[in-house]
Amino acid sequence: MRFLLRAFLIVAAVCVSDAVHAQYGAAFVFNEQSTYGSEFLRQPAAQSGLIVKSGCGTTSLTGRRSYLVKSGAIYWGLADECVRVIVNHRATDTDTAVPTYLGVQVIGFYDDPQSSSIVLRRKGAFVRDGKILPPYDDKSLSSDELDHDTWDSLHTDGTLQNVDDKVGKWHGTPQGGIHDSWDDRRWFRTSRAYGPQLQVKYKTLDNRLIRFTPYPANGSPQDGPLSFNVNRRGARVVVVRVFSPSNADYENNFALVYESDPDRVAQLVNNIQVVQAGLLWRIFR
Repeated sequence: MRFLLRAFLIVAAVCVSDAVHAQYGAAFVFNEQSTYGSEFLRQPAAQSGLIVKSGCGTTSLTGRRSYLVKSGAIYWGLADECVRVIVNHRATDTDTAVPTYLGVQVIGFYDDPQSSSIVLRRKGAFVRDGKILPPYDDKSLSSDELDHDTWDSLHTDGTLQNVDDKVGKWHGTPQGGIHDSWDDRRWFRTSRAYGPQLQVKYKTLDNRLIRFTPYPANGSPQDGPLSFNVNRRGARVVVVRVFSPSNADYENNFALVYESDPDRVAQLVNNIQVVQAGLLWRIFR
């Protein structure tokens, strides 16, 4: 009897271990814990969530279900062309109310080459040398104009003037803040996360700067959580990275696989484990 009990516990432990590792393989997005409405704001600071169904239609959380995502995970089962990522931008202490920025990197993976190589966006007021920068219109550049290797080189051993010459005055410090995005330029290089796992060759890089002010730890934000939209634009997989110099907890990433069939997911990701409707499906290639 003891032998049987011990064997059962070992099998159970292996299953639990597999399930835990599966979330870092490929997890069915609708299996994740979800919250409704303002319940999301009771999550820890820097927690990210996905609003999948009609997520890009309104900024209100009322009646909306958000799925809490984990850093390092790959999620599958998505079909919506646009999803909204929300971030609980609560301060970690009651005295933190200094404007800062959220850095966002959205990398789309495609079967075929795309017309756009680099996309740059900026939201909110940013300054340089105490002077407000002019608004930055979304900029899309082809690989002939700026490829990923050149972009990464500019953010490794290039100068701010070199970047300005290529893309205009995109980098800056949020007005009223102290964090200069150029000081953290390494974050804006093309992420290699997930790349070796994915069986899709071509990609686009969308970098965003979003000014925000953390809301008090004992309060709530008037406009809800910080948010941004992710448009699929025909990508097979989209990788999302979120980071902020204000709090190391913001530095996380996750991947979204636009497939609803485990076999097709297996074609996109190497050596994965797939979770569907609470069951673990092992797929070996």
